[in-house]
Amino acid sequence: MAFVINPNEGDSGGSGAAPRPDVRAGRKILSCVGITGGTTQGGNPKWSTTWVVVQDPDGGQDVGALVFETLTLTERAAWKIRIIAQAVGQSASWNAEDREAMYKVLSRAPVVAKIELAESRTGRTDRDGNVRMEAEVKGWYRYSGSLTDDQRAVIRDGQSWYKAWRAKKDGGSTAPPVKRGGPPDQWDGGSGGGSYDHDDIPF
Repeated sequence: MAFVINPNEGDSGGSGAAPRPDVRAGRKILSCVGITGGTTQGGNPKWSTTWVVVQDPDGGQDVGALVFETLTLTERAAWKIRIIAQAVGQSASWNAEDREAMYKVLSRAPVVAKIELAESRTGRTDRDGNVRMEAEVKGWYRYSGSLTDDQRAVIRDGQSWYKAWRAKKDGGSTAPPVKRGGPPDQWDGGSGGGSYDHDDIPF
């Protein structure tokens, strides 16, 4: 009996869910669904953040897609964190080295993000050998609308995906956050924290 594989069914993770769409250029409504602590190649603390598209004004095609953004905790790069904080409506100061506080700020409200596509900074290629185009957020703005039940469901789905992804990346570990000898002082468990690219670029 043949073991038949249909590449158009499910996703590569074996969950049976439909594959997530790629993010296209344009303005999208994003919500933060997870953050991971890590250290950049230059030795600076960082947060690798994951966002899900909850609304796509361009026909809704990108809803459910994921956007990844690295936030480096240095004075030179702090301006981006301030802009995102303003976009989510955060007015009070907080300790950006604290994971719980940082996630609470980033996830307090959805934001409008201006997405542009650029060639992979690490030279990643697609199946045909072409350099991959990756989403980059070029602007963060306040979202004045309110979430619908469907959009809240998209956020919950994104949070579930992130939790499962982190568990898989950390070898299935369910251990509490582990200190690593320096800020950020609360880390996700396992050694896989902070795996995103262009770590030290302050934009």
